[in-house]
Amino acid sequence: MASSLKTDLFTQEETKWEKFHRTVRDFHPSPVDGWRWLYGKWKTNYQSFRDLEKKSLYSVDEAGKASKADDGEMQAHRESISYLIWSGEMLSHQLDQISTVFDSKEEKEEAHTMKIAIGTLLESLRESMEIWHPANKTECPDTLKNIFGD
Repeated sequence: MASSLKTDLFTQEETKWEKFHRTVRDFHPSPVDGWRWLYGKWKTNYQSFRDLEKKSLYSVDEAGKASKADDGEMQAHRESISYLIWSGEMLSHQLDQISTVFDSKEEKEEAHTMKIAIGTLLESLRESMEIWHPANKTECPDTLKNIFGD
């Protein structure tokens, strides 16, 4: 007859409540974790924008000529860049705020690296705005005049 008593006195199975308690006890929310999550979402949006931009603005037609985006696409492109720049600058500002509480050298170095990364992506968005949506179309390079028209 098999015994229902455990033979190993040192092994205990966690109850549902003990497991939940451990999960809650080990949860330590951090502003940096929240920022990383938001940055990950922003970076995903940035990559989706670049993928769509490549398909829409850097494609060629059957004759091998650069295809021209219509006015609605160009407006959506410009507005998307603006939103990405705005939200990216907000993330950069939030990083500045939370990095003031960092104590360790590693945390400060990570914040610096993240600041450079987001700054690089923001700069590339600003360059896209200047290239595709110049304030003065008459001063844009001849290669882009073909895209924008006269």
